[in-house]
Amino acid sequence: MCRFLRCEKPHLGPGLTEVLSILVATAALSDLLAVLVRPHVQGTPYGVLTSWASHGPQLLIPWVWYRLRVVPAVNRQGRATAPPAAGKWRRSRSFWILLFVLGGSKFMGEAATSWGEPRPLWASAGILPIVLVLLFQGVMVGFSEEMMFRPALHLPLRFLVPGQVRAGGLVLSRAMLLTALLFGLFHGSNVLLGASLPAVVAQSVAATLVGMILGSYYDRTGDYAGVAMLHNALDGGSYLALLVVTR
Repeated sequence: MCRFLRCEKPHLGPGLTEVLSILVATAALSDLLAVLVRPHVQGTPYGVLTSWASHGPQLLIPWVWYRLRVVPAVNRQGRATAPPAAGKWRRSRSFWILLFVLGGSKFMGEAATSWGEPRPLWASAGILPIVLVLLFQGVMVGFSEEMMFRPALHLPLRFLVPGQVRAGGLVLSRAMLLTALLFGLFHGSNVLLGASLPAVVAQSVAATLVGMILGSYYDRTGDYAGVAMLHNALDGGSYLALLVVTR
């Protein structure tokens, strides 16, 4: 019997080339929009609009592709082969502990390094820029990037790149490791937005490690909304700290 997502017949599920093509096309469109919008808002309190523009395609394109291509394939194969379904908003105590640990550690780390620093431009120009930044970092970034990397990439890779890797006492799926690596490389495009190369390299390494944490959670639960919330806790925690401790 033809295995799910490894079938020669394209109507039974997307292949590796299609999965990676969607990722590359989405990333390219995202970067293009960022480059186009950035000159109009750079140096203003509304610089975050560059991020809003770039993350729109990251949410919309993978979601449409996931609904049209991945969901039918999962349904044909049977949900027993997919990651376990999440209990929607009924999450375990461990999830909430992890959420507060990730968000709290990011908040404390940013607060310790930014205490007493001048307020960023977005935090000193009225309520609207603050709302836009906190909504982006606390809601949009997690749901858009995790849509791109979990249901639309990680889930298909579970079937396309099966198997596990043992590292000491850890058992890590190959799909998770590949997704984490691609997640790190994805952040390398920030060099197009003016970030320095050393900063981009450091961010890419950190994103890969964070991707392993988020990917391990997704492997265990299949909980897209939960992993997006964990992502938002990390990103939102640092910007909330900037708002609180800078002057």
